[in-house]
Amino acid sequence: MAIKEENVHIQRENQPSYGGVDSDENEVKDSVDLLEATIGGFGRWQCQLSILVSILKIPISWIQLSIVFLAPPTEFWCAPPKKFEGLSTRKWIDLISSGSNVTGKLHICEMPNVLDSRNTSIVPCQWGYEYNTTQVHSSIITEWDLVCDRKILADITQTILMFGILVGLTIFGPAADRYGRRKTLLLSTFLLVVFGILSTLSPFYSMFMVLRFILAVVSSGVMVTSFVVCVEIVAGSWRTTVPILHQIPFGLGNAIMAVMAYYIREWRHLQLILCGISALYLCYYWLVPESPRWLMAVGRKEEAIVILENAAKMNGIDKALIRKKVNELNFIDDECIDNKISLMTVFKTSELKRRSIYLCLKWFFNGVVFYGFYQYAGQLNDNMYLTIGIIGLISIPGGIIGAIIVKKLGRKVSIAAANYLTAACIFSIIFIPQGVYYQDWPIILLAAGGIFGLTISSPALHLFTGELYPTIMRNAALGLNIMLTKLGAMIAPLLIGLSSISPIIPMASFAALSLVEAILVHPLPETLDTMLPETVRDIEDDTTSLISH
Repeated sequence: MAIKEENVHIQRENQPSYGGVDSDENEVKDSVDLLEATIGGFGRWQCQLSILVSILKIPISWIQLSIVFLAPPTEFWCAPPKKFEGLSTRKWIDLISSGSNVTGKLHICEMPNVLDSRNTSIVPCQWGYEYNTTQVHSSIITEWDLVCDRKILADITQTILMFGILVGLTIFGPAADRYGRRKTLLLSTFLLVVFGILSTLSPFYSMFMVLRFILAVVSSGVMVTSFVVCVEIVAGSWRTTVPILHQIPFGLGNAIMAVMAYYIREWRHLQLILCGISALYLCYYWLVPESPRWLMAVGRKEEAIVILENAAKMNGIDKALIRKKVNELNFIDDECIDNKISLMTVFKTSELKRRSIYLCLKWFFNGVVFYGFYQYAGQLNDNMYLTIGIIGLISIPGGIIGAIIVKKLGRKVSIAAANYLTAACIFSIIFIPQGVYYQDWPIILLAAGGIFGLTISSPALHLFTGELYPTIMRNAALGLNIMLTKLGAMIAPLLIGLSSISPIIPMASFAALSLVEAILVHPLPETLDTMLPETVRDIEDDTTSLISH
């Protein structure tokens, strides 16, 4: 919708949490938010729907972070031939360790030629491998012998997953903008359950990876679409709080998975139970409606009215007025309704292009730091169940505090401050000697501080990005930027691998990139107390108004 009034920004900043239709019809068309003008910024309908789409982040965390329990670091050694099967494990390890290259944790890929006492040569493991299953009874490593010359297969498991998410975002982001939020969300949720179960039952590693790649592709549809729905179903001050709180279940799911993995040490049993729980989300077919904003943006006004009338009834508002109020508004984007929406649509105009360049760089660096530093933090304690559980729980206070400061201070200041906090904590860790027992607690506290900063900046960045794009391309824009985050996540392990040269390199890189992230936020416009743009014209008209005044 075109915004031509000189005082439009003042009007937006003073939007009521629930607004009716002003007496001046033209003013309503130019300044009133669709939801605030009809059902209110937040009510029972929005609360129920926000909770439903937010808890979809729980199975997403199980998919993206389950690699810790699927392929945990595992001690192994060469299995003995039948002649030595009566030997105790300790004696057998002592026998083959004498001539093997064993450093740090037990890691034996070769053994002496024990069948020929006259031959002192070292040979590869000829009878398979045995594993220390004290902590994890079975994993993809123990089942498919992903060690030694096959270790690369375990290493690329997570990389392939992230690549699958990246591919999925190019598909489901534009699809949700073209075919609707509800269809995309329901289809991707159904496929997530199906391929989650199939990947768990796979008898071969190659089949497991193919199915897991497809699982990653469809999970991206759930991830990005659920967030966009959270952004579009609320208005006013609630548009700050709800999308940030939407991210909390991701960390909660991580903590839940750690607890379940502690009691279920078989990887197939654990994954099947998690997929079984995920199947409960199929009931969303009867619970989740289409986004009224999207329906209005693409010209399906009658469908939007029906949904808004049902929402008004749930919110305790007279639904008889909904049709009159909707007819007084005009959110149809004539430029985009008949065009194909793609990832490149976010570069359609000069202002969109400017915003997209800054955001693409920001999201890419965010992926490197977020996944790279999380992987580092997970190595602070030998008890991975405790470590991962704590990391997941940190996101709860981080999300709540983030929602408060983003609402008070604005998006830009909050994101930049959180990035500076993460950079300072990571940079400080470099100067603390590691391996000294009395230095462990400062490292843990600083790592917790860095993660705390990430739990504030990342959800706020999701919200900020959603507010910077119009409804007609919001899903595609978020899909593109989240795709770049996953590309950064694929690069993060390479930076961590440089620790073999110097442990300072990865930490210094993460700290420097956090600083760059903070700097990239400053040129973007603040979106606090502004209306959610419905069309491309909204963004261009707002920019022109700001320049002229």
